[in-house]
Amino acid sequence: MEGDQRLEFPVLPGFNSPSKYCLNEALICNDALLQHLAFLDLSHLSSTNMARRQEVFSLSQPGGHPYTWRAIASTCLQQVDMLVTKVHIANAAKLASVPLQQHPEKIFHTTVSDDELLKDVLKTSSQKPSLLSRVRAILMTKPVLSYFLMELPDAKSRQLFATCQIPIWAIEALSHLAAASYREDKYGVVQQSLPTIITSLVTLHDNVEKYFKLQPPALRRYGRETPVAPRLLLSQQLRETLKTSIYRLTDTFSSHLGIQS
Repeated sequence: MEGDQRLEFPVLPGFNSPSKYCLNEALICNDALLQHLAFLDLSHLSSTNMARRQEVFSLSQPGGHPYTWRAIASTCLQQVDMLVTKVHIANAAKLASVPLQQHPEKIFHTTVSDDELLKDVLKTSSQKPSLLSRVRAILMTKPVLSYFLMELPDAKSRQLFATCQIPIWAIEALSHLAAASYREDKYGVVQQSLPTIITSLVTLHDNVEKYFKLQPPALRRYGRETPVAPRLLLSQQLRETLKTSIYRLTDTFSSHLGIQS
């Protein structure tokens, strides 16, 4: 990516490497910054550097095992699967909350005066949760105060996709490496992983699209009418990356997947 400061990690471990970690070690390290730089490097090499891709596809000596590819693919798939779980849980919570959306209207559309509500609150002061919620309900009837108390329409979307930059790089890496393997993987190390990669990306794509379809029309209008924030931009980037990556794989392996061009 242009403008990004990249740190290049050795794909294969070596005694003369200036880096403390090789790439697959940095991808799973506990240092968040180093992990971000490792996924950025992986995304870059997967799309631009054939020589380093060859190292990813190489076999161990002695033994002839694809340890490097297995480690990198496993780490990337884990990132995808964790995001699938998060989005799936958000979808389930959204569906479960639909019947309960009518209840708050009884509070906000009441015709009882503020003074009467406050007197009622004082009478029931022994119920602490009710006290707080009723006071908040009164304040919500005041336009100026309610603006500061209400949750922004896209707050949950921002929170859900706030940390999806690493999964985006993981998706790009899996897609580019798998597509490049069609011509460059002379040992066939990627072949066994291909069904799992495609299934994981399609599953995430379906869950993400379902999430946005479950959002109310007001939120969709809000998203179109407000400036794009970095966290909201990540959700859009995730959707585009998924679509592009799935298309890249289906286009590359169309004859093997039974897809008519």
